[in-house]
Amino acid sequence: MRITYLSNPGLLAVTMILLIGPSSEGQEGRISGPAARPGSEADSDQRARGTPFGTEMLPSAEILSAQFQATVYEVQAAAERLGSLDDKVLTRQAATPETLLATLARTGKARLLYRIEQPVNVFSTRIIIGSSEPVISGTRTTATGGTVNSISYQTLGFIVGLSAQAPPKDQNTAAPIVTTAIKLSVLSPGEKEIAPGQKESVIRMTSLDHSAALELMRPQVVLAISSNAFSSFRRSAEGNRRAETPATPVAYVIRYQFDPPAQSSADGAPPTPAVESKLPALPLAAPETALSTNTLTAQFQATVYAVEPATNRLPALDFRALERARTPELFLSALNEAGKSKVLYRIDQPVNVFSDEVLIMTNKPIVTATRRGQDGEPVNSYTYQHMGVRIRLSAQPPPKETIHRAPDVTVSSNLSDESPDSTDLGMGQMAGGFPVISQEHNEPLELGRPRVILAMGSSAAAEQAKPFVYVIRYQFGPPDTK
Repeated sequence: MRITYLSNPGLLAVTMILLIGPSSEGQEGRISGPAARPGSEADSDQRARGTPFGTEMLPSAEILSAQFQATVYEVQAAAERLGSLDDKVLTRQAATPETLLATLARTGKARLLYRIEQPVNVFSTRIIIGSSEPVISGTRTTATGGTVNSISYQTLGFIVGLSAQAPPKDQNTAAPIVTTAIKLSVLSPGEKEIAPGQKESVIRMTSLDHSAALELMRPQVVLAISSNAFSSFRRSAEGNRRAETPATPVAYVIRYQFDPPAQSSADGAPPTPAVESKLPALPLAAPETALSTNTLTAQFQATVYAVEPATNRLPALDFRALERARTPELFLSALNEAGKSKVLYRIDQPVNVFSDEVLIMTNKPIVTATRRGQDGEPVNSYTYQHMGVRIRLSAQPPPKETIHRAPDVTVSSNLSDESPDSTDLGMGQMAGGFPVISQEHNEPLELGRPRVILAMGSSAAAEQAKPFVYVIRYQFGPPDTK
């Protein structure tokens, strides 16, 4: 296992730009510049830089499907108490995410930061739960006595990358060696007071890699402890000499587990393979032929849900109950048990699984700055932030000798949205964050078999801030049917 803890602020910024993408520049009560519109040169450049909305991975030639779940915990306690944590001991106490949380709560102040659950290909999968969060970097008092905050947007998130090495051919029964690469960036309260009653924020970043033979239904726990990070400088009691102020000791614990993939569709019937009895035969294409020259039509259905939890804690969701929901409407009813749920987007259309894209985008006006006008009323400045959903499809034709086998289809989904306002710009205006969910999954095409993606996050430093919860449900059906 490789564990790296980063505490240098400059290195943090550079590293997170490479992982998730550049954050906006800090300005007085505003977001810098309008967001790129889809299809524009800026949008293309954004995708090229590897931001969450356009993150891609090359599909692996190997496919081994599994159900993957991961939960991220933050624990605050005295350094000596955090030092007593042991990943092997925690693994034995991690039968469920809830039991591990109860164990960690006995060490210190524990909370859930992120939770994901979805189907994966252990040979090639990348999952991102990101969020651009407003952070107050300074304040000033206006001529009329009002307070205006300067804010900057910081990019936070949880990234999981899966890769694997196939066992030697003479060891067909051996499990592949799976590498789980985890990167985490969290916003925490700092110690320095940048204005009366307003403390700075600290970005903590952690990188952990864990490689082991694939074992199903067996939790794994990895952890990183920071007990000597420094958040700022303050004048010491001895005079003008400046001294470092330690940040609150924190441990980040990640529990993850692989389970067998779902074996049936939501209504209990076995899924229908995409063979020539249901879909037209695939053209015999030479290896050098571009994927776009292949055509295989299917009916694609996808629904994106958002859940507003009743509290500032990540809700408990029965993922298996969600998988059993037979229709999008029943699915929504099951989600309502966790909080107020709604459908953000719904897609139902024919697609070419070898090369197609569905894009639903909205440019929403966002308050970027505020000032008091001559009449004493607030005057706001606006920009437009693009948010929506993009789903890309691509596929690999099966080998010629197995032409009746279904093609391997990759579904890349990217979701961006607006989280509730949580940061005061001044004069009654608030700034909110912008969650971004990005994932890709590839496996042989099956008809009538729903796939469910669950992504929860609570990246804001303020514990009273509401977490975000998104669920994506998608499936393929025979062409010309719904």
